[in-house]
Amino acid sequence: MSNIALTRIDDRLIHGQVITAWCKITSAKRIVIVDDLVVKDPFIVQVLQMAAPSTVKVEVHDVESGAEVLKSHNGDENLIVLVKYPKTVLGLVNSGVDLKELNVGGMGAGLGRKSFL
Repeated sequence: MSNIALTRIDDRLIHGQVITAWCKITSAKRIVIVDDLVVKDPFIVQVLQMAAPSTVKVEVHDVESGAEVLKSHNGDENLIVLVKYPKTVLGLVNSGVDLKELNVGGMGAGLGRKSFL
C-alpha cells in the first residue's frame, strides 16, 4: 500500500497552495491525480505536469487504474492524491483503496451542487 500523505478534493487540482504548502508539509515527491475526464485530455495532463516542480512526479489516472496504482505502490515515498469530485473518492474507496483522511479544498459552485456552509 502506498504512503498516502494527503488525499484532497480540489477542483483546481494542482495550483500554488498544493505545490508550495502541501508538498512541503507532506514531503511528497509524487502527486497522483485521479479523474476519468482529465486523463483523456493530453493537453491538460501536460499542463498539470508542468505546474509541478521538477522534483515532484505527476501522474494522471482514471479511477480504475488510479486505484490499482495506489493499492500496489510499495510505500517508499509520500504521495498526494488529488481529485476534483467526492464521487471519485468514493470510487477509489469502493475499489479497495484505504484512505485514512480526506482534505476538502475548493469545489466551486455549479449546476447540481449544494452549499453545505
